[in-house]
Amino acid sequence: MPDIARTGLTGGKRIVVLAEAHNIPYSPHIGGGWILSRGATVQLAAATLNFTIMENPVEPLEWLNALLKEPLICKDGHFELPERPGLGVEIDEEKLRGYICE
Repeated sequence: MPDIARTGLTGGKRIVVLAEAHNIPYSPHIGGGWILSRGATVQLAAATLNFTIMENPVEPLEWLNALLKEPLICKDGHFELPERPGLGVEIDEEKLRGYICE
């Protein structure tokens, strides 16, 4: 259960390849990194043949999506794969400023 927020995409991909070589399913964990690591994990899972399931706390997604220009959608237990470039998520800097203490 690698966590992309801790391994990074490169480290996560190395784990995926090693697991696939030994016929071990890939089941990522979302523990840190908030919305950016969710976006990265969704993208890596979509590109992984041995992906099975992703552990994801659903409740915080609404307030995390509030920081995005377009939400990351989880429907019926499945994330919709964004068609936007990169991780598929883009932080709305104006909304983020509301959370920063100056």
